[in-house]
Amino acid sequence: MTEITIACDGGCSPNPGKGGWAFAIFAGTPKLGGELPGADGSPLMAAGYAPQSTNNIMELTGLIFALKALRAELAAGRVSPGLVKLRLDSRYALDSFFDWIPGWKRRGWKKADGNPVKNVEKMQQLDALKTELTALGITFEKVWVRGHSGDYANELVDEMLNEVRKAGHAAV
Repeated sequence: MTEITIACDGGCSPNPGKGGWAFAIFAGTPKLGGELPGADGSPLMAAGYAPQSTNNIMELTGLIFALKALRAELAAGRVSPGLVKLRLDSRYALDSFFDWIPGWKRRGWKKADGNPVKNVEKMQQLDALKTELTALGITFEKVWVRGHSGDYANELVDEMLNEVRKAGHAAV
């Protein structure tokens, strides 16, 4: 079975403020110490910038772009269906993707207290991508990592997002 690891991150400084997001898609599981297990020794990576955003929106945006990239890789035949480990330091993004979206959707995109879901457009995009990728044979596993703790994949995407955020534009 194919195993893929997606690491993604997002952040702003200040919050709200200049934002950045990034992702890296690895074949297998990234190892500590910088070893990259991709076919050519490197992951598929991207990063982007938003002049005004929030940490949570950037976390969700990174995950959305990662899932879209995975969909494109599947369509091009460069990866096969299998297990995708979502490796994030954002409990908000992970819990939304794995736990909260089904209930919000059943309640018409309202929280249990009846209030509207924040960032509903992003949540709806995540729901659609998860549905589409699951139909294509992808299964997902939740992996939470503590931010800034030396986890190779998390440190990589954190560095990428901070570079684009500080530069004030998306990476070229």
